[in-house]
Amino acid sequence: MRPAVIEVDHTRRRQWLRVRDHVSVRIRDRHAGGETVTCVIPGHERSGEELVADELRVEDAGLAFAYRGVCGYGATFDYAG
Repeated sequence: MRPAVIEVDHTRRRQWLRVRDHVSVRIRDRHAGGETVTCVIPGHERSGEELVADELRVEDAGLAFAYRGVCGYGATFDYAG
């Protein structure tokens, strides 16, 4: 663990997140299909919408991957900790 600056923009259907040069997520738009996207992330049971990521990239130490056009999920978030 180490401290890092986190930048985030919550503009609906254009969200983005950046953690230094290590993580970048950029939303393209809402997912147009009728399929249900789900996962085990806490808070996923909240009302939200399915989105398409234009970029999902991680580069840090031994962990590195990048995806484009994958589905995501946008919802309210209540962080306590």
